[in-house]
Amino acid sequence: SCMKWIVDAQLPPRLKTWLTQKGEDAVHVFELENGLQLLDSQIWQYAKNNQCIVITKDKDFFDFSNLFGAPPQTVFISVGNCSNDLLISLIEKYFADILYNLKNSSPLIVVTQNNIYSY
Repeated sequence: SCMKWIVDAQLPPRLKTWLTQKGEDAVHVFELENGLQLLDSQIWQYAKNNQCIVITKDKDFFDFSNLFGAPPQTVFISVGNCSNDLLISLIEKYFADILYNLKNSSPLIVVTQNNIYSY
């Protein structure tokens, strides 16, 4: 069964396309009503209400996850500034591990340049 993802504003719409090509159900924040104006707390609430996984580079969501736990589950991409190509290849590299941890109810998954951590 596929999972529902919400791709946060700092990540490229291309990531949403990549996820759907993998058979996942994904939406980019920009596609939501008033997407550009949504606060992080509103995106968090939307994800919680709609059983979405938040994939993000925004540390606020890392903090929300530590404060409130899941739902929603959070995939935090901790790589700083990098090209979209590098970003997608990094997610591709760890995607099987990300899915495995999500399916095992990990509330927070952190992806770095060299590793993936599940909390």
